[in-house]
This record gives sequence, C-alpha cells and structure tokens, in this order.
Amino acid sequence: MLQLNPSRVLLPAYCCRSLVEACAGHRFEFYPLTEDLAPDVHFLERTARAGDHILAINYFGKAPSHLFQKFVEQHQDLLFIEDCAQALSTNVPQWGHWRLFSPRKLVGVADGGFIIPRNGKQPQIFVRSASVDSVVSRWSAALLRFEDREEKFNSLWHSRNQENERSMKVEDKKISSLSYGLLSQFDVDRIIRQRKTNYHALYSALSHVSLLKDSEPAYAPFGFPIRVAARIRDKLIEHLVYNHIFPAVHWRDLVAPAFDFEFEHQLSKEILTLPCDQRYGLEEMSYIAMVTQKFLAE
Repeated sequence: MLQLNPSRVLLPAYCCRSLVEACAGHRFEFYPLTEDLAPDVHFLERTARAGDHILAINYFGKAPSHLFQKFVEQHQDLLFIEDCAQALSTNVPQWGHWRLFSPRKLVGVADGGFIIPRNGKQPQIFVRSASVDSVVSRWSAALLRFEDREEKFNSLWHSRNQENERSMKVEDKKISSLSYGLLSQFDVDRIIRQRKTNYHALYSALSHVSLLKDSEPAYAPFGFPIRVAARIRDKLIEHLVYNHIFPAVHWRDLVAPAFDFEFEHQLSKEILTLPCDQRYGLEEMSYIAMVTQKFLAE
C-alpha cells in the first residue's frame, strides 16, 4: 500500500515490529488505543490530516469499535487500511479501503499475503518470485509439525517455527505455489465454527483472565488472549510450554515509545494468547484450561 506514496501513515502503538519496518522510508507516527483495543478516535480527530493513511488492526479477529467505524465513514479524505492478519472473519462489512490478510497466521500455510480492495480495483503491486531455498526454509516448521502426529518432537518444530517468525518480514515476494494451492482446499466455515466452539470452552473456564469479554463471539477468534500480572506472565508461558501448550505473545517488543504509550506497553507485558484454532477440539481446550488454572491457583 505504501506504493501509493501517502503523506503520512498513522499506526497503532500496539503493533508488531514488522509492521513498523514495512513503513521504512515513509513518514509514520503512532496513535493510542482505548481499553477495548480500538483506535482512540478523539486522538485521531485532533491529529489526522487529509491524505493520511490510517492502519487499524482487527485484534484477535474482532473489528474495532462502532465509534471508530463511524469515524471512518465520516472521513472520506483519509485512506484506511484494515489489518486482518488475525482476522479470518470479523462478521462485519469491510470498513477499510484495503484489507491485508496473512493466511499463515490463520491456517496451515507457511507464507503469503493478500490485499483486498473495497472498491474492487486491484492495486498495481510488483512482486518477485521467492527462491527455492527460502520456500523450503519457510515450510520446514510446518512440515515437521505435520509429521509429528504423536507430538514427540515439539521442541524441534516449535524452535524452528520461532526462528521463522523472527526472520519473517514484509517483502515483495509471491506466495509459494504450495501455500496458494492449499488455501483453496480449506473448509473455512468449519474452521470458523471450530474456533468459536473452542473459544467459548476456554471462556467458560477462564473468563476472569480473558482480555476480551465476548463469551460467544460473532467473529472468528484468532486465539484466546488472557491478561495476567506482568510478574507471572513469562512464568506462566514456561509452565504452558512444559505441558506442551504453546501460547503466543502479541507483542513483546513494541516500537512506539513507552513514555507516550503506557497502556500499550503495559499490555505487552501482561498478555498471552492461548491456542483455540481448528486443529483442536474440546478435549484439548479442557486440558489447556486445566493447566492454566492450576498455575494461576498456585
């Protein structure tokens, strides 16, 4: 989207480092979030200028507040980018002029991204083919995980996946043929149903630490984010990994200055996301809840 040469890009202070790095060479600034992870509309009203590009994230699959969506409707002089990296389905109409999808974070593919325009006009984006070596490297963790049906080598594929995540960046490279071919094979409706079922099971057991207060979300949950005291967050992660549960942290290394964005930095120290995706069922959710509850009760 930066090929459109915006005068300025406004990014949420709570976002991954790779998103900020993608803005290299362009002027960008951060904006704060509200407690419900929506863009601070009052801040944007004061600071946004005609021609700005504003990127907002559908955090954990959930669209931003109605107040922000109303702000979008009322400001036709701004261009809005809807980050759907964590959103398989928000269950609301597309609010951004462009939607950005990262399927590797939602289903079992290793690479690729999609840009969906709201008006149907395709962007002029020039991409390069990825090298064979890079494709093989990207797929290594997923293939190891697929073959390890009995989960005897969790540490191997998990560490490989973490290496891939650290090296992943926004690039002008095509999606691999394997990823593109697999995407057409997924039953998206089934995936959404399973994610909702799993999320509800975790919410029933862990609502007291749930970051989101949606017991039965209409959107497709990315995961089940919980918020605990910063002093125990990393210990809880160690406890979960020891018990073969692999949570994610979104995100540890915020680029936005902590002095200006205290809420976002505090959240980054307290949050972790339990898995509730389509690979699992209610038996696994019961186990995840039990292991988490045991730690929190100690």
